[in-house]
Amino acid sequence: MTRRQLLQLLLAAPALRCASQEDVARVARLTARPAKPAKSGAVGKVVPLGLGNGARDGVVYAAPDADRVSRPLLVLLHGASGSGARILARTQSQIAMPGVVIVAPDSRGITWNVAHASVGPDVRFIDDALRSIFDRYPIDRARICVAGHSDGASYALTLGITNGDLFRQVMAFSPGFLAVEAPSFVKPRIFLAHGREDEILSFESSGHHIATTLERSGYDVTFRPFHGGHALKPEIVREAIAWWTRAGILFPS
Repeated sequence: MTRRQLLQLLLAAPALRCASQEDVARVARLTARPAKPAKSGAVGKVVPLGLGNGARDGVVYAAPDADRVSRPLLVLLHGASGSGARILARTQSQIAMPGVVIVAPDSRGITWNVAHASVGPDVRFIDDALRSIFDRYPIDRARICVAGHSDGASYALTLGITNGDLFRQVMAFSPGFLAVEAPSFVKPRIFLAHGREDEILSFESSGHHIATTLERSGYDVTFRPFHGGHALKPEIVREAIAWWTRAGILFPS
């Protein structure tokens, strides 16, 4: 099954009571939740996530803000053949708002498992990454967003819709599909951008179709078509961050 054929929208009520660990991982359910940190995380510099045992790992960046009691969290997911360090380097100047903690994990393989109709190993690693972040930084549970580009955008949508009680916002840049088996009762707000001339994932059959389907399923979707191809454009990323901040999510009055 190709990525273009994997548009699976099963937006029915979740049935996870008595689910096994394997079932929870299969449907992309995350169990980590914010708690009082046991230690102090690095601020103002990019550091390794520290979970990859010398192989694929990820990076963390906490933007300085001495007055912030609790911090918003952005989980940033790379595209196929990418890495957390690479996508953070490309976007840091657009997304590093004061006080924000950004965690950019690496997929277990060349891309996220959901591209091959399996979500288990990556779900477990992201769950571990979140536990590590919650152990280092005071995170505001109302301001946790998952974002990604390309395969990372597809995975961000899948994780966000499945875990709407954790991720209240999702930012998806040029996604190709969804693979949702058990959506959360809580529906996250979604910002979705896609290039009209995308040469990898068709605008009509991917971004536009996903946005339309989600809107019809009752999700609050901000859809931003743009002229261009399969690119992560800085101006679109800045617009998405502005969308995140406008409703007082990052900087409440």
